[in-house]
Amino acid sequence: MSTSSENAIHLLTAPEDDVESGLKDTLILGSKSVDVALHSRSLRYRVRNRVNVVPLADIVGASVDFSRNICLVIHSFPLVSKCCSGPRRIRKDIRFICASQEEAMRWVDGFKCVLAGKAVTDPVPAPRRLKVLVNPAGGKGLARLRWRTAESIISLANVVCDVQETSHAKHAIEICQQLDVSQYDGVVTVSGDGLPFEVMNGLMNRPDWAQAVKLHLGVLPAGSGDGMCKSVLHSSGEPHNVESAAYVIAKASDPDYHQPLDIAGMMTPHQNFYSILSTSWGLISDLDIESERWRCLGNARFTVGALVAIYRGRLYHGQLHYLPASDPSPSTVLGGDSGPQMALLPELNAPLPSNWLTVDGPFVYVWICNVPWLSLDAHAAPRAHFCDGAADMVVIRGPIGRCKLAKLMIALETGEHIDDDKSVLYLKAKAWRLEPASSIGHLALDGEDAPVTAVQSQVFAGLGTIMSKYSAPR
Repeated sequence: MSTSSENAIHLLTAPEDDVESGLKDTLILGSKSVDVALHSRSLRYRVRNRVNVVPLADIVGASVDFSRNICLVIHSFPLVSKCCSGPRRIRKDIRFICASQEEAMRWVDGFKCVLAGKAVTDPVPAPRRLKVLVNPAGGKGLARLRWRTAESIISLANVVCDVQETSHAKHAIEICQQLDVSQYDGVVTVSGDGLPFEVMNGLMNRPDWAQAVKLHLGVLPAGSGDGMCKSVLHSSGEPHNVESAAYVIAKASDPDYHQPLDIAGMMTPHQNFYSILSTSWGLISDLDIESERWRCLGNARFTVGALVAIYRGRLYHGQLHYLPASDPSPSTVLGGDSGPQMALLPELNAPLPSNWLTVDGPFVYVWICNVPWLSLDAHAAPRAHFCDGAADMVVIRGPIGRCKLAKLMIALETGEHIDDDKSVLYLKAKAWRLEPASSIGHLALDGEDAPVTAVQSQVFAGLGTIMSKYSAPR
């Protein structure tokens, strides 16, 4: 099959640790014979006197096209700058004609190995099996469309997807409680932040929770907040769009593209459950919950909600107690069939140990975060990390002027609000307890409205796994 090199990605440099994998051949590009070699971090081929280097970081897979000749197709998604829409992952296939089907399949298998962090002489990895949960009612109802876009990328990797739509609230919990986890490597959600919460609680509320929670969690953006997906893409150095989110999931056979995820055990008077996003009380939870009436506005609903909450100027009385992240108390994950033990927490109505600290209200808001981004334009906890074993607590105490508060809310978009250490407390804790003095306002637990009562939590470090390019805690 005659092809041109127009779609190839040309780089003149390669990483110093980019060693040969042992897979090399003379293939045909267009009408010319070229020497092609697969390295540990790149694909290299020579055209005339020019060595072309395609980073493996951009490649999600390879396949064979038999439509004309026997063609090896390398599926690459380089990050391309667009003047109007910003950088995006754009598909760029590179096509080589092979002498035989066996030669082409040897290259496909070689890519499967190298993209999974293995040697080409290792056994070929089996396809990753992903359970995909699509919430058709999420955000503006774009989940099905977003999944079609994502599937066109993920299907090019060594992946098999089992797709199911959710039909009612907590359906994902039911699915994940009954899932045969031996048949899957991960669960992918196409939704806002509600479905990842349900998935994690379904996996954790099983007798075999310790095995089930090892399934890798992938997230695709289809909600109005998408804080978890924004955090994943920020950690991965990717722009926020569905193509980049799908690219991260497609790359997750590589150990560099998944990392441990802290899970917070939550204890309320009504129930115990698990959180992976945030707890908020005060202005933030009020605007989150009350802006639901403007869901048709998409992410703009949070701006409208913020203006209403700032004008109202409400204060919230209570206390925030916490065990500092630096405290040497052990927090080893132990447990039986009912889940890990919250060993750092006394009963909710019992006195706290003497090594806990207290912040007194009144508060404007208390925001306790497991990830750095809580929505597309809320960099709430810039020092948060997926697996640092700590909850990041961002606290504004009142009273505070409306103009000052408005400036802090604007700075929230970039994370610069935490630079104002006179108005904002930024604390890291391995366990905490929030005690509201009244039932005023809303308490939001991973974005869901909950009764305003005492709540406490312990962070279980790295208990889960998230599909995201690894970055070390700062």
